[in-house]
Amino acid sequence: MDARGCLLRRVRAAGPSVHRLFDGLPEADSIALDPHKWLYLPADCGCVLYRDPAAVLGAFTLDVDYTRVLQQDPAEAYAFWDYGPELTRRFRALKVWMTLAYAGSRLVGEAIESNLDCARYLAQLVDTSDDFELLAPVELSIFCFRYPPPDAARDLHSRIVGTVGSRLRRPWPVWRQAR
Repeated sequence: MDARGCLLRRVRAAGPSVHRLFDGLPEADSIALDPHKWLYLPADCGCVLYRDPAAVLGAFTLDVDYTRVLQQDPAEAYAFWDYGPELTRRFRALKVWMTLAYAGSRLVGEAIESNLDCARYLAQLVDTSDDFELLAPVELSIFCFRYPPPDAARDLHSRIVGTVGSRLRRPWPVWRQAR
């Protein structure tokens, strides 16, 4: 079975209330995953799944003597460094595999649903609060809200945001000098 098929089955088992948000996954050319967010794994657990792995070879391939593949057997000749930025092999996938093997899709799905419920509950508290406001609809476990400044500070806040925004849109002289 390919990794994409396995991923899609796991997504369907986890977080049933948000399945619709992942309907387009089968159409993606690549999928970047951060399993540390919902699988409670170390932050260095991340991966990218490619529909066509050959499409990324040019981005990461390093053709020097010490990376030249000398084996012919496909399992031995697979140059993992051609598919990502690292030249040393760390077994990060083991953390993901062990979590899924131990907990299973059902338990992981329950944990994700619990996270979603917490986000929805916090969103209700924010929405009913006089001190905070939601800035976007809550779809997953991360969402935006803010403390709006009082009327006296609102004008100052708007001017600061406008000034910073206009400065960020201008070309930076530092970048021009570095070339």
